[in-house]
Amino acid sequence: MQSHVHIDVLPKAVLDRQLELRTGRRLTHVFLVTLPVTDRQFLITDATINVHTGFETTHDIVRNAVDVATSLGMKVPRVAILSATEEVKRSCYRGL
Repeated sequence: MQSHVHIDVLPKAVLDRQLELRTGRRLTHVFLVTLPVTDRQFLITDATINVHTGFETTHDIVRNAVDVATSLGMKVPRVAILSATEEVKRSCYRGL
């Protein structure tokens, strides 16, 4: 995927305090994907920004994604949380 804005330009602008684009909420990103055959749309969020997440971070990511979905006209957004990692955290398997 490629857009007209280089990948490092937008985050720098959002994080620049002088531009006053920050909202005080956790920074996440959202990709809007449209399936060509059905024109069905879905969002993919936070594939790279918030890597080590806990409950609070995941909650913020979902809240931002739902806000984007509703602002795009999706009346009842459905959410699926998926996680992939290249390393297994040993703390996840304590007691097994």
